[in-house]
Amino acid sequence: VSTQSTGWIELLYETLRCTNNQYWPVIFYLGALVLGNFLILNLFLALLLNAFGEDSLNSQPDPEDNPKPPLHSRIYNKLLSTRRKKHRLASEIRMSRLILAASPTEQMREARQIECENRNEGRSNGNPEN
Repeated sequence: VSTQSTGWIELLYETLRCTNNQYWPVIFYLGALVLGNFLILNLFLALLLNAFGEDSLNSQPDPEDNPKPPLHSRIYNKLLSTRRKKHRLASEIRMSRLILAASPTEQMREARQIECENRNEGRSNGNPEN
């Protein structure tokens, strides 16, 4: 069945003559005409939307629409996130040391050792083995 508006009426008349003027060829031809035109319209619209969609993806966003925050805000946020990561990592290390310690006496021994290391780092007499 032709989906164009020309030529389908002759085919309908031939079909009606062959089927002794029954009504089903009219329903078939009109349905095929409507559905065919609908399909062609949808394909055309899909091509248009696809072409406009590619253009919008290739275009750069306007910097005025989404301005960057000021430099001092970006630096401050970066420092805060780095500081949070550092504190989170330090707390994870402390927790893993506590979990790995087999007994409370080992935990106390390790805590004393860390305190001694911290005190030794505070002194700087030039001797690295202190």
